[in-house]
Amino acid sequence: MPPQPQSRKAVKPKRTDHNRRTIDDVKHKVYKPAMEQGVKPKYPFDFYVCDIVDGHRHLLELQAKSIPEKESFSRVFRGAHYARTTINKYRNIWNGTPKALQEKYLSYGRQAQGLFSAFLNEVHPPKRRGSRKVDINLVSESDESDNDDKIGQIDDSSDAGGNRSNSSLCPFCDEPLPDPLDPSLEAELSRLMKKTIPNPFNPRHQKAATMMVMVAFCHRHHIARVEAPKAQSQSWPTLDFEGLHACITGLREELNAVIEDPESSEFFINARRSAKGKRKGPPGIDTFHNEGVG
Repeated sequence: MPPQPQSRKAVKPKRTDHNRRTIDDVKHKVYKPAMEQGVKPKYPFDFYVCDIVDGHRHLLELQAKSIPEKESFSRVFRGAHYARTTINKYRNIWNGTPKALQEKYLSYGRQAQGLFSAFLNEVHPPKRRGSRKVDINLVSESDESDNDDKIGQIDDSSDAGGNRSNSSLCPFCDEPLPDPLDPSLEAELSRLMKKTIPNPFNPRHQKAATMMVMVAFCHRHHIARVEAPKAQSQSWPTLDFEGLHACITGLREELNAVIEDPESSEFFINARRSAKGKRKGPPGIDTFHNEGVG
């Protein structure tokens, strides 16, 4: 008799990563932070309340399609770091807030008042202590661990970036502003206020993605308030910038004479003398001497 064929157990095909749906396989919404200037946004501070509420509803919809929250979170909340403890912490704060207050911040939409940071400042205002420090629980955005909470201490002094009671302080560097404020500085301040958002822990202080956004303004108002009075007390001349062009063109003949004969200029001779034994004077001085301008 021919041998009986051996019975084989049915083997279920293993499910591989190739069979699993990913966030790229489904159409999903994207909620942008209030500022997009090349830095990683901090959740939930940099997002609007309305977007956070809608975004979490959308995360639940994606989970129903077998897309894990950990995978979809940074795609739905563009660029935000995923930390489960952070999400649960602020979800509980939101759910524990009276309905009227929730509706208030939802009604602001995508305005500065509608930032989640502004909502947090009303729900949990900073507490003053004798040392004038505010202890705020923060979840490390750089640590991949979900349970790595850290304590951040925010200086609350009136002259070092804390809750400022004086509106005449600069909202960026917290130095006093000149009084009165020059019209050009006033216009620049208005422009910068539109490009920045309130600090999550100090609504009277503005923040931007990089300090380069406001450093020029702070430098200018420091000069106007501190350095300009010093110059005036030492009888430095005050420049009339509106009449500067007319002043220079009025010296056309004298300037042309110096260009034609640099050696006739006392300043040129002093510049050459100071360069002896060092480099050959300021950049371009030999070219100017030998070849003239142009």
